[in-house]
Amino acid sequence: ATNYEAALMQAFKVADTSYQANYDSGYQTAYVFLTDGEQTEGSPEYVSLVSTRTAKNVKRAETFIVIGFGSGLQDDAKIKLKSMACTGKGIYQQVADRTSNGDGDVARADFELVQALSLFSQYFTTKNTLKKRDSVTYSEIYELSWDGVTSGMEITTASVPVYDKSDRTRWKFLGVVAIDVTVCDIEQQIVDKNPDIQNP
Repeated sequence: ATNYEAALMQAFKVADTSYQANYDSGYQTAYVFLTDGEQTEGSPEYVSLVSTRTAKNVKRAETFIVIGFGSGLQDDAKIKLKSMACTGKGIYQQVADRTSNGDGDVARADFELVQALSLFSQYFTTKNTLKKRDSVTYSEIYELSWDGVTSGMEITTASVPVYDKSDRTRWKFLGVVAIDVTVCDIEQQIVDKNPDIQNP
């Protein structure tokens, strides 16, 4: 069974819980909605759920990236999913089935799926360019091992967009520069700048 309504309501619940607990990045929220079939259960008015959500005064700006996967979606269902994406101020992308007509076709299908799943990154890149946002962002903390076996250090990746600003009225996105930073280095800098931070 496929229930769009239940999926959306659960996603909204998770987001609202994180907002209320201040357990979020403070930036815009992106919902990535992936389906390989038409809705068979729940309310058929799922687009109105997104409309109500976008009209609601939530803590963060939100957008919806909608991906239709495979041939299980009829044209009318695709149109409705596109409407969901547009209502949610996002993007819709259709991805073909993974066929077995040769390694090339399989690789192509896999590539298209990866591209679709990265749509949220393309969306934010374009939006940041239009808004002329030039800020550093940090990844979630992860462990980096030098040999893939031994326990590694805790790392975060700091990244910043690179723009061609020769036309001050219209920036052009060129790419991203990133560097790995150890958590212990960040902690040490915080202590150095705030020597009394650990005092009771």
